[in-house]
Amino acid sequence: MSEFRSFAEQQFKLSAKGGSGASVETNENQVRNSAFASATVKEKAREEAEQRIPCPDELEWLWGVFSELNATRNYTEAGPTAINHHDLICWQYVNQTCLTIWESDLLFDVDLRYRLFASKERDKQLKKGRKK
Repeated sequence: MSEFRSFAEQQFKLSAKGGSGASVETNENQVRNSAFASATVKEKAREEAEQRIPCPDELEWLWGVFSELNATRNYTEAGPTAINHHDLICWQYVNQTCLTIWESDLLFDVDLRYRLFASKERDKQLKKGRKK
């Protein structure tokens, strides 16, 4: 489970908006494919991509569940709202499947990590805004 949590946290960072408004992963892909980037910069981007934590094969589907729930969540000024039991029950009903307790617990844990990450990112943006 710790591999899944590490994978999830990595995905949150990769999806964070970079300075250009594109995700970190998009920026890295552009660097690797750029004709203007130096060989050193391209090599560093390639090494970072190779060091990424893969999603455990047996839990790829659970990342898909989180991604679906994450895409439909609400946001407030304080950040993303929590995925709750009602969300899971509705998802299970629509998809005609049943999550086990440990799967639900893991989704709630990853959701908490996502909301903490989003909160830190929001704080960084607020601090940037104050410095201007």
